[in-house]
Amino acid sequence: MEPSGKIEAQSATTELHPTTRWYPTARLYPTASALNWWERLVRVESSDPEIVRQGRVFNILMIISTALVIYIAALFIVSHLLGQLDLSTALLAAAFPLAFVPASLGCMVAAKRGYLRRVVPWYVWLNFVGISIACFIFDGPTSVAWLLFLWTTTIAGTLIAPRYSLTMMGLVVGYYLLLLGASELGLYSAPIALTPEAKIFQIFGLVLAMVVVTAGFLTYLNMQSLNSTLGNLVVATQELELSQQELEQRVEERTSALQQRTAQFRAIVGVGQGTTGITDLGELLQTAGDLICANFDVTHVGFYLLDDAHEQLRLRSTSGGNASQRFEKAQNLRLGDRGLLQSAIATARPRLAATQADLGRWQGQPDWAEIRSEIVLPLQTSGRMLGALDILSARAEAFDQEAREALVLMANNLAGAIENVILLSQMQESLTRLEKYQEEDVVRSWRMALARRNERLDYVYDRLTIQPGLPEDLSQLVESHPPAQVETLEHAGAYWLMAPLRVQQRHLGTLTFESPHPWTEDQRRLAETVVDQLGLALENARLLEDTRLSAQRERARGEIVGRVRGSVQIDAVLRSAVEELGKALQVERARIQLLPPSGRVSEKSGG
Repeated sequence: MEPSGKIEAQSATTELHPTTRWYPTARLYPTASALNWWERLVRVESSDPEIVRQGRVFNILMIISTALVIYIAALFIVSHLLGQLDLSTALLAAAFPLAFVPASLGCMVAAKRGYLRRVVPWYVWLNFVGISIACFIFDGPTSVAWLLFLWTTTIAGTLIAPRYSLTMMGLVVGYYLLLLGASELGLYSAPIALTPEAKIFQIFGLVLAMVVVTAGFLTYLNMQSLNSTLGNLVVATQELELSQQELEQRVEERTSALQQRTAQFRAIVGVGQGTTGITDLGELLQTAGDLICANFDVTHVGFYLLDDAHEQLRLRSTSGGNASQRFEKAQNLRLGDRGLLQSAIATARPRLAATQADLGRWQGQPDWAEIRSEIVLPLQTSGRMLGALDILSARAEAFDQEAREALVLMANNLAGAIENVILLSQMQESLTRLEKYQEEDVVRSWRMALARRNERLDYVYDRLTIQPGLPEDLSQLVESHPPAQVETLEHAGAYWLMAPLRVQQRHLGTLTFESPHPWTEDQRRLAETVVDQLGLALENARLLEDTRLSAQRERARGEIVGRVRGSVQIDAVLRSAVEELGKALQVERARIQLLPPSGRVSEKSGG
């Protein structure tokens, strides 16, 4: 016998079928040992629970069948001892049921080896044939062996199918009528006839055996099998209900997660749509912070952007309640210091407040909501770090995995929008500077153009001639009322239309018209159109003049250089240079000097 410790370990680790019973205390209790032996004897190993159940019932029936045929054989021996049968008849009658002992034991072995489905019908039909032969040999229609058909039909209905039992009963009735008819017609007589005393004794013994076996054992086995099946059905039903509850719970969890995910994506879309079209950086950050607080159910939001030197984080916008007071102590942060914001910038990954110390810096006034969760999201796009988004919440564990994923996606979208606004602002600044440079260049060019004439340009048209210069009263009117756009006014009994002359948005002059009648709207629009075209024409004329002057200077320079290079003597080179430059520059006197090493001055003049 194995040690008790080994048996207990085996019982704890071996997984048995629900219909299999195992008793680990066999060494301590003999009854348990016997039950273990009994279970090993009748158990059939299979992965199919129904095969295990039927195999166990079949093996028990085979043991009962063996005991039953031994009991029947003993009845015949007792009949001989009582003087009811002779020895030869008793031995023949006893040997006949004993032949089924090896058949029953062989069926048990075959069932334990996995041939249950085949051996059950074989055993039923073997019983049917054997009992039929016994009825034929012993007393024919009046044989006591007819009682044994009750055992066969019961086994057929129990182990095969209920219809098998009906089929077996029909065959028994047909066989009985056949023997009865043949006996009445004188075509058949039983080879062996039992004495009346032996027949009564056998009937009493077989009836008792059938009652005990069929009404007792078979009913017990059927009820036990039925109870086991019902128990398994109850367990299966409970497991099914539990699985259904778990499935419903999973569906609810998945539905809730899907709804939460949908709400998060809706919030992301809301933030994106709310910030679309905003070109001012401050307005963009403020709007985004307000939308994040409203859509993601957070307490405070702060936007930090890197400075141009990438040395500090500067707070650019706050949202949510008293956020400005919350972030008051953290307006500017050095990247070299330790903190969640610096860590998020350095690692380019979201950072979550992991300890109470990380959140302690947000504790302030008693009436403030307690901050229990914080997450910092880096704002970066295309490898360029822009800053960080600091989000605070009064809910504990507010930023789970799904919330973090949604916030990261939202932060990436915001980073793209922020970068676009910054690039647009830089482009606008560059365009403004370029326009300013162009405007200054135009003004400088016009000053040079007017300086070449050494006068300001003004002309008067009086329906007859065009004359330079303005009358004193008209000049005072223009200087006292410089128009910002086409305007009309009444002065000195006349109606005046005044239009500014602009080039590159700079005011260069004024165009005035005098009329004894008020100006109409059509006349005013005509003046606006002409003035706009006049400014463009003036600029084109100036550019053409500058181009022509540049060409003349280049040509003059080329001629001077050519003439100077054509001279082969130093004196001739100096004379040509001073003469040609004097003519080109239109000066009254030109002079050139060479300073020899001795300090004496060599001077050439021309003019």
